Amino acid sequence: MSSSPIVFFDLGSKDNVPFSWRTWSIRLLLNYKRVRYHTTFAGFSALQQVLPAAGIPPTGTSDTGAPMYTVPALIDPSTGTKIAETREVAAYLEKTYPTPAIALPAADEQPVHDALTPFRKLVVPGIVNLLEGEDERFYIDSRRKLLGKELSEICPPGAARDDAIAGLRAALEQLASTFPGSPWFFGGSKPVFLDFQLIGWLLWLKLGALPGVWDALRMEELAGGEIHGAL
Repeated sequence: MSSSPIVFFDLGSKDNVPFSWRTWSIRLLLNYKRVRYHTTFAGFSALQQVLPAAGIPPTGTSDTGAPMYTVPALIDPSTGTKIAETREVAAYLEKTYPTPAIALPAADEQPVHDALTPFRKLVVPGIVNLLEGEDERFYIDSRRKLLGKELSEICPPGAARDDAIAGLRAALEQLASTFPGSPWFFGGSKPVFLDFQLIGWLLWLKLGALPGVWDALRMEELAGGEIHGAL
């Protein structure tokens, strides 16, 4: 068995500060299990070259039928495993590094995704502020093609943005009302993977949201400050 650390692939940014909620959920899982790893950052513009060159399998196909590569992804030298996609990576880590154990959600158990995905529009146009150079250009062009509009046209300042912020705050309050206890949101006395998914989503929001959104949410007031205190 190799003693080399896991190679963990993450999206690059200006300062290589992790911001993707999906990769944060796996990063938190690795940290919780105290699995040794080091991070290889790949920007938006290089991801489709870096991952296949490392032998990472595709997780889907593009509109043209070409294979698509996404993060989180990792290489585990101890087993020779090369794997991608959040659920697959989490299941692999739980099987290969079972201590401490953590409960993984069922395929149809997606409370974080279901509650918060409608408010991605508060973050998607702000992510560009974390990027520079070719990654910035790639992000602007790819989102224009994907969404059919400029980033500045997504949730511009005004009533629509104010309504989205209010809606996100209400969704977070509703989600918080389902928390069974503390210190962990969903797990209570010990974490479950849903906790890492929620923390990852909130870090994505905090780091990438449009200017003023995070402060407007008044996170310190939600759930008795529990959510804010976890970040």
